[in-house]
Amino acid sequence: MHIAENLRRMRRECDLTQEELANFIGVSFQAISKWERGDGYPDITFLPALANFFETTVDTLLGMDKMHCKDEIEKVLAANDAMFPDGRVEERINMLRGALQRYPGSYELWSVLAHALTFSYADEEAKEHNTKEAIEICERILLRCMDNAIRNKAQSALCYLYYESGQRERALESAKQLPYIWDSALIRADFMEGGERLEEIRYNIAHLTFAIDWQIRRLHDHEEALSTEERIAIYNKGIALFELVYEGREYWHAAVNMAERCRWLAELYLEQDDTEMALDMLEKAVPYSIMYDNQPEEAVHTSALLSGLPFKRTDYGKDYPESFCYRMLEHLGESKYDLVRNDPRFAAIVEDLSKHAE
Repeated sequence: MHIAENLRRMRRECDLTQEELANFIGVSFQAISKWERGDGYPDITFLPALANFFETTVDTLLGMDKMHCKDEIEKVLAANDAMFPDGRVEERINMLRGALQRYPGSYELWSVLAHALTFSYADEEAKEHNTKEAIEICERILLRCMDNAIRNKAQSALCYLYYESGQRERALESAKQLPYIWDSALIRADFMEGGERLEEIRYNIAHLTFAIDWQIRRLHDHEEALSTEERIAIYNKGIALFELVYEGREYWHAAVNMAERCRWLAELYLEQDDTEMALDMLEKAVPYSIMYDNQPEEAVHTSALLSGLPFKRTDYGKDYPESFCYRMLEHLGESKYDLVRNDPRFAAIVEDLSKHAE
């Protein structure tokens, strides 16, 4: 119940002292003080009198309306989570906008809307508009919201949003203001015990794996400074990293990383006219693509480093509604694959992907 804070707020809004309110209600000012501190609650017989005095309802006085709002917001967030892994970005945005008309004070909903907007890029004009709106939302969160978790998400999002809008210096400055998140994540496990500690450690291993792979990709992005051989070596390191951690078992969401790395390697081999290795990589990408499209809703990892770590499909998302196999087929239609297009192995790869594409 929120009666302590509500009673204190309503009394101050009416510019009353505790003694004055006590005289109106017929109790001692010590009783009012105790109620406002949360050290006790009014007898049920006083609730209608208090509600009538402040021209409100008993539910509002008790904070039941806030509890109802919280329940409704939780339902919206759960629905958003359900849409997230399916790439239903526009549905998420429309639902969140509707919810914010009802609950405009929910910074959590605003934060999720900003995230959804960064995924909705129908064209350059839409991208520019959505980026601008997301920036405004995140800046408003930093200005007004006191929840550190929501603020940190907004600060992190702003780094990329500023960069997307051509504000490189602001992106860099925003990044400098971020807390070093891994300090919290890695240190936190040291103060846990038993199964909770083991799960936290394995959670950190999984996320560090993605973080290292992310940096490997960023390293590869400097292709002008790297030879094709160096780029091939870098992506092979990324594949080896996931193979080490997942042991060829339940890749699930990580399967998209494996499939993309294999495809990128194929393209690099094609630059060297090495069609055999290119086809080897594309064949390796197929089962990973299928695995990604068939992730379970919930499961448990069994590899040595992740054993027992729960997996939830709703923890991961994408920015497109079609299957990943469909996206792979789109890439294979590009001219860079003309060198192997008439090869029977390439035809078999396309056929396998087509069976699972939606």
